[in-house]
Amino acid sequence: MKELASGAARRGMTAGVVCLLLFGCGCLSDQVATVLPEQPTTVVAGRRFPVPDAGNPGLSGADTGGDGIVWLVPERRRVLLSLRENGGELVLEGVPLPIDGVPAGLDTESLAVLGDGRFVFGTEAQRARDKDTLLLAERRADRVAVVDTIELDYAGWGQRAPRNKGVEGLCAAGGKLLAGVEWVIEEDGRRFAPIAVHGLAEGSWSYHRLPLSSATGKLASLWCVAETDRIAAWAIERHYGVVRILRFDIPLVSAARDLTASQVLVLEDERDSLNFEGIFRGSDGALTLVSDNQLGVAIHGPSMAWRSGE
Repeated sequence: MKELASGAARRGMTAGVVCLLLFGCGCLSDQVATVLPEQPTTVVAGRRFPVPDAGNPGLSGADTGGDGIVWLVPERRRVLLSLRENGGELVLEGVPLPIDGVPAGLDTESLAVLGDGRFVFGTEAQRARDKDTLLLAERRADRVAVVDTIELDYAGWGQRAPRNKGVEGLCAAGGKLLAGVEWVIEEDGRRFAPIAVHGLAEGSWSYHRLPLSSATGKLASLWCVAETDRIAAWAIERHYGVVRILRFDIPLVSAARDLTASQVLVLEDERDSLNFEGIFRGSDGALTLVSDNQLGVAIHGPSMAWRSGE
């Protein structure tokens, strides 16, 4: 999902963020929310570089397979791209794999790699609805086929999804599937990103909320990895003038609960530019964000990425 903003609105949001980052002052407008005390904020820098998309713009989901391969899925083209990490860059590993069986009217907004040639795609639709569909797929030679579905029912949060806002974040770890939703829950002046956890073996969902750190940002992607007793996760929070990475944990055994971000990384040099909708941590531990350069039917520049720590 992308939003349009006027130049004046963009300048206002940027000014508010600069004030917060540089001075911590009391001149915050209503465009930027105060970061909660339990969310330490760190301004980070990185390096931008182009991503080869083999003529498939609108990259909206990213994940790694643990073998140096990075998988990317466009929002509206039914292909799956494989790239390889190479000295801090990304290079095409092979030709894009066609995806068969995606229902008409759905955008593929997110991606999780299950291993053994299996994938899950998160979707959204151009209408209001009570649930969204996750598509389970498997590789068959030089194609990928959808073989099953999982429904994410928004009744778990007592909400309905508006049009064009759906499962923007998806990742798999520790036998769990994490699904992050773009629409926002607002309660008592606070804003939360809905995050649901699906047990792949038991087939049940638990429903969680992750506090957002700004007044306009929404969840745009997830990446996670299993640790001893929990899943360590990273989420993109973004909007015009806001680009942040939220670091948080989910216990492997957990009921519905509010989550806490242990760290908020502010991408100061990218806050007013690229529309990041994919995130993954590379084999060297660096975080990479991939941009979606398609707004409606328009393409705005090449596919790009941002890599932390350089």
